[in-house]
Amino acid sequence: MSDKSKAKILRELTNSPEQQARLAQHMVNVVARSFLVEKSRTRIVTSKMQDGVTREETKSRTNILYDYFCAMRGDLGFSFQKALDHLDIALRQHLDNGSWEPPAAERGWGATTETLQ
Repeated sequence: MSDKSKAKILRELTNSPEQQARLAQHMVNVVARSFLVEKSRTRIVTSKMQDGVTREETKSRTNILYDYFCAMRGDLGFSFQKALDHLDIALRQHLDNGSWEPPAAERGWGATTETLQ
């Protein structure tokens, strides 16, 4: 998906330029924290992780967050703040397991147990 398409979708899922700025800053923070968590985990286990973070991996994690944010706001009907609150755990679960499953209470009465990938 092109950057213009993503920007259009994000404008539809946010209510103001202020929310867009908050989302962008939050995504930057979530991605940065995800690298710090992996660095600390790797140092404890193998001491082999290098300090270099590639642009491709940063972009990949940002795209994962974008996809989850769109699913949370569009498909699951999360409020803006609730979606922000769930991005950290969604990214961590995706990196650890390859998917994120919304909490059962968030899926509603008749929801399935399928995960978002």
